[in-house]
Amino acid sequence: PINDYSLLEKHRDFVELILSGVLPLAYRQNQMMQVGKPFSLIGFYQTPKLRKALDEESISVRINSDPGFARNILVIRSCVLVLNTFYGQNIHIERPFIFSLKSEESGLEQHFKGVVNNEFVEIKKLRPLKAISQETINLLISRPNDVDLWLQHVPPTHFEFHGLVRINLIDVTEVESLSRLRHRMLEKNAVMTDKNILKIQHHLRAIFDIPQLQLGLTAIDFPIRSNIMHRYKIKHSLLADKVDDLLGASFSGSIYEQACQRKKVLIIEDLQKSAQHTALEVFLLHKGIRSIMLVPLLDKYDDIIGMLEMGSPNPYDLNSFRALKLEEIQPLFRLAMKRSREEIDSAIENIIREKYTALHPSVEWKFVEKAFNYLEKREREGGKVSPEPIVFEDVYPLFGQADIVGSTRVRNTATQKDLAANLELIQGLFDQHYDKIKFPLLDQYRMRLTTELASFRKGISPNDEFRVTAFLNKDIHPFLRQLQKDHPELLDIIHHYFEKLDPQAGVVYKARRAYEFSVDMINELISDYLEEQEKVTQGMIPHYFEKYRTDGIQYDILVGQSLLQQGQFDYSHLRNLRLWQLITMCKLTQKLHRLCPELPVQMTTAQLILVQSTPLTIRFRMDEKQFDVDGALNIRYAIMKKRIDKAIIKGTDERLTKAGKVAIAYAQESDRGEYFDYIDFLRQKGLVTGEVEDLTLSDMQGIHGMKALRVKVCVEA
Repeated sequence: PINDYSLLEKHRDFVELILSGVLPLAYRQNQMMQVGKPFSLIGFYQTPKLRKALDEESISVRINSDPGFARNILVIRSCVLVLNTFYGQNIHIERPFIFSLKSEESGLEQHFKGVVNNEFVEIKKLRPLKAISQETINLLISRPNDVDLWLQHVPPTHFEFHGLVRINLIDVTEVESLSRLRHRMLEKNAVMTDKNILKIQHHLRAIFDIPQLQLGLTAIDFPIRSNIMHRYKIKHSLLADKVDDLLGASFSGSIYEQACQRKKVLIIEDLQKSAQHTALEVFLLHKGIRSIMLVPLLDKYDDIIGMLEMGSPNPYDLNSFRALKLEEIQPLFRLAMKRSREEIDSAIENIIREKYTALHPSVEWKFVEKAFNYLEKREREGGKVSPEPIVFEDVYPLFGQADIVGSTRVRNTATQKDLAANLELIQGLFDQHYDKIKFPLLDQYRMRLTTELASFRKGISPNDEFRVTAFLNKDIHPFLRQLQKDHPELLDIIHHYFEKLDPQAGVVYKARRAYEFSVDMINELISDYLEEQEKVTQGMIPHYFEKYRTDGIQYDILVGQSLLQQGQFDYSHLRNLRLWQLITMCKLTQKLHRLCPELPVQMTTAQLILVQSTPLTIRFRMDEKQFDVDGALNIRYAIMKKRIDKAIIKGTDERLTKAGKVAIAYAQESDRGEYFDYIDFLRQKGLVTGEVEDLTLSDMQGIHGMKALRVKVCVEA
C-alpha cells in the first residue's frame, strides 16, 4: 500500500506509464479523467485536460450534492461491491455525481457526470463472512438510502479495499441545464419577476453556450389586440425600458410584427445588416444587440399569447443551427406563459368577486338604491349599520338547459384510450431495449404495465385516471429521465417518447384534448346563441338572465314587476318569454345538429325546459354574492332544478332528456295546455314534427307529481 503520496510525485513518469492500463494515453489529452483511492473524490492523478480546468483561477468547482449525501452514495456503492464479490449478487447501482465548473469571467457553468469505474478495486475480507440471507439482501435493495441498515449487515470493519478508482467526467451541460430549466419553469411565478427571468437566462446561456445571451419575455395578444393586464405583470422584453407595446402602430413592419404575422420563429443573424429598420430595431442596436431570435408562443387556438426573445451582442451567435434547441425549450415557455396569465386572471377575478359584484343590468338599479340608502343611514346614525336586504318578490322563473348526452361515458372512453396508448408506448420502449437496461425496477414496471393494460381493456373506473397518471409522473417518467443519464444511447429514443406527450398534462392527452375541444365548441355555440337571443328579449321586457357552464349550459331567467325600475309587467310578458324560450331551444337543437359533423368527438345534446307557474321570492345572499330562492315554499323549485335532468319516465328506465328532442317538465295542468298551444304553433312554423309525447315522471327525492311533454325538433329545417 502507498500511504505517502510524495512517492507518486517523485516517480511521476513511472506512475504515468503504469497507469496506461487504467488511463489510455490516447484519452488523456481530450478527456477529463482522474484516478484516486477508494472512497475519495479527490484523485492523485488527473488528465492534463482536467488538471488545466482545475488549475484555472477563474474556475470554481462544486459537486451538486450535499456532502453527507455524497458520502452515503460512496458507502452504499461499496456495500454493493461486497455483496457482488462475496455473496454472489449482481446488483447494479448507478447514482452519478454531477460536478459543476463555473467560469467567473463568463458566468457560464459546465456540468459533468462522474462515471465511476471500480474495475481496478480489490476487496479483501479481514474476518469470516457474516451470513446474510437473500431476504435481507432484498430488504437492503428496497432501502437504498438507509446507510445505517446497510452498515449493520455489511460491517466496514470486516473488509479492506485496495486498488484504484477511475472517474470519467462526461459533459452533460445541455442535458443538466435543460433539466434545471424545466424545474425552474414549473415553479410558481416562474416568469413573473425580473429575478426569475435572470435565473432562466443563466440556464439558457449554458444551453446555447452563449455567455452574453440576453433573454426577453413578454405577454402579447395577437391577432386580438386588447388593453390587457397581462403585459404589466409579464413584461420583461429586451426593450421593456423603452417601449410599452411592441406591436404599437408606430412600429409597423418591425421584426416583432413580422414574427407575429408569420407565427414562426424569426432569426436575424446580424441586425445591423437587416434590410429595414423601425424604431424597435434601432433601440435593439443601441442596446448592443446584433443577433436576435424571436419566438412567438401560441395557445391551443393558434393565437399568440407571448413573445420569447433571445439576443446576443455578437453577429451570427443566434442562427438556424442553434434554433434547433428550441424544440425542447419552447413548450416550457409556452406552458409557463399560459399558466402565469391564468394565475393573473384568477387573481383579478378573485378581487372582483371579493370587492365587487358583477351585476346584471336588470337588477343594478336595486343595488344602487340600497347602497344609497345604506350610505345615508351610515352618515345619519354613525357606527356600524347593516345594509338592507335585496329581495325581489313575485318573480316568475324560466329554467332551461342544453346538456351533453353521455358526456361522462365519452370522457371515460377518451381517458381509457389515452392512458392505454401511453402505457403501450412505454411498454414498447421497455420491450425493445430490455437487454440494454440493467435495472431491477424494470421487471417490476413491465409487470405493472401488463396488469394495467389488461385492466383497461375491461373498462375504466373513476380512480383509474388519477392512479395511472400518478404512476406515470411519479415512477415511470423519473425512471426514464434517469435512463437518459445512465444510457446515452437511449437519449434520443426516450426524448422521442416525451415528445409524444401533451406538454401541459405531461401524459398522452390526445383523445381527452379532442373531447375537451368538442365540449368547448358545443358550449361556445350554446352560450353565444343564448347571449345573442337574450339581447333581443331584453327589448321585450327587462328581466334577469344568468347562465352556468356544466357539461353543457344551464340558464335562469327571472321576470316580474319587482324587477322593473319603471314600466308595468303583465302575464303576457311571461307567455311571450316562454314561447321565445321554446323557439330558442328548438333552433339551438338545429344548430347543434349541424355542428356535430365538425366535432373531433361526435357528441350531441338534449334540451330541457322546467316550467314554474307559481311566482317566487329571490334574495341576494351577501355571503355568497349571488341570488337564491327565499323561503321554504320556494325551496321545492330549487330542488327541482337540480334533479329534473335525471328524471325517468314512469314505468320505464328511459331518461326524460333525449337527443334531438326538447322536453318540457311541468307540475300544473294549466301549463300543459299552454305548451300544447305553443307546440302547435311551432309545428306550423316547421320547427317541430311528430306526435307530442305526454309523459308522467317517476317520483324523485322530495319531488312528486311531475309530468312532461316531449317533442321532436325538425333538425334538417
